[in-house]
Amino acid sequence: MKQSYKHLSLAEREEISIWKAEGLPLREIARRFGRDVSSISRELKRNAPPLRPGRYLPARAHLRSTQRNQLSRTHPRLKKPEIRQHVLLKLHQGLSPEQIAGHLRLEKSKLSISHEAVYQFIYSEARNLIPLLARSHRKRLQRWHSHKHRKSHIPERIPITQRPAIVQTRRQFGHWEADTIISRKTKPPSW
Repeated sequence: MKQSYKHLSLAEREEISIWKAEGLPLREIARRFGRDVSSISRELKRNAPPLRPGRYLPARAHLRSTQRNQLSRTHPRLKKPEIRQHVLLKLHQGLSPEQIAGHLRLEKSKLSISHEAVYQFIYSEARNLIPLLARSHRKRLQRWHSHKHRKSHIPERIPITQRPAIVQTRRQFGHWEADTIISRKTKPPSW
């Protein structure tokens, strides 16, 4: 049966510190936890203070461990220095991320990157480059997003003020309007 690895808790690190101060051997500490000796040894080497490697402080060790664990989950964009340099150069030349991705494919056929990765790099790691974008928004909006309608919903619409006066008499079919939906809440029409 395969055992899954479980990180040490702060309480376990405090126990290690106490037992180590009492002079217990690593094998005994590992036996008490039900862990491998190499796990305890690795813990003491990795999370000991850099200036005093023989001393083990459980709170600091726990902090170092959690910080290292969080950093391991972050994936930096544009890892290759050649791609990063190309992106920075083209951004300073005024190109958009879409253009940069296209130029990279043309100029260096072995390298490629998506425009979305360039945007993610700028917005997560290099926020100082936001003003170099064509539209330097703080937050990017979807392409279809708009607060106002640019075009009328009714093409070739004539405003009410420009309609002929005969329409007001409502003598022809189509010159009157009425609510044709009837429910319990609507009032009957007063024709």
